[in-house]
Amino acid sequence: MKIDMHCHYYPPDYVRELEKAGWPVITPGGFDMSSMAGTEGRLAVMEEARVDIEVLSVSAPNVFFADNQFSQAMAQICNDTMAEVCDKDPDHFRALMCLPLTDVDMAIEELHRARRKPGMVGVGLGSNIAGKPLDAPEFLPFFAELDRLRLPAFIHPMDPVDLPLLRSYRMTANLGYLYETCTTVTRLVLSGVREKYPSFPIVLCHLGGAIPFISDRLDHAARRYEETRKNISKPPSEYFRQMYYDMALTFGTGPFSCALQYAGEDHIVLGTDYPFSGSEHALVVPAVENAPLSAEAKEKIYWKNAAGILGIA
Repeated sequence: MKIDMHCHYYPPDYVRELEKAGWPVITPGGFDMSSMAGTEGRLAVMEEARVDIEVLSVSAPNVFFADNQFSQAMAQICNDTMAEVCDKDPDHFRALMCLPLTDVDMAIEELHRARRKPGMVGVGLGSNIAGKPLDAPEFLPFFAELDRLRLPAFIHPMDPVDLPLLRSYRMTANLGYLYETCTTVTRLVLSGVREKYPSFPIVLCHLGGAIPFISDRLDHAARRYEETRKNISKPPSEYFRQMYYDMALTFGTGPFSCALQYAGEDHIVLGTDYPFSGSEHALVVPAVENAPLSAEAKEKIYWKNAAGILGIA
């Protein structure tokens, strides 16, 4: 079995409501959301990529809108639709809940409503919520609830806040998203949020951005500077190594080897980033297949690690 932890889906009603509200349905990368609405043809794509189960998540803008009521309504549309998809084909689909985190009370309410629906195995978070970092104090009650329930959180990068130099050459996605992942997870660690709420699994996109590469530097800073270590009791790397790293668009020999050496075979999961990855979604499984790993290690990366944190039997 092979589980794709990182693949995207836009419910048709979500796209229609975006259009009604005057939101663009063309993503910053130039993808038409309506072309990703619905699951027609996905089984053929999964067969091509040699994936058995897709864990669906809604990509940007997710449901983080200035209008809280609109955010709540859009979250319900997404969660209800994805649950229907999972219920109709439980052999091939699971989903990550969308939560209207612009209002934390609403988000917790929707968490409890949606988590009992078919196929809901975790939560999809943005790296920032309408520009606010995830370590902002207002989000602590939400993380407390995730921790209590031990629900996995998949952190997907959003557009970086106020980085105009990234707006050329498609650098927002290709560099900015990695920056967002690094910034978000480092803030969650250095602020003490992760230490306070250590029990829910965290999955990072794109092999954690540059986290495996810069981890030693962050440990060095924690040894030298009191402001870096004042909220934590262990080196930053000890928190990072507890997290999980998906392979989406970072399956080349160098990045994969670096993350594997850093996090270990127990903390790497498959991710294709379909449909944003184009034809390269089919390269992820061969990257693992051709790696100098034991059969047991490959099975962990293919499905056992993801199944364990998502509760997929």
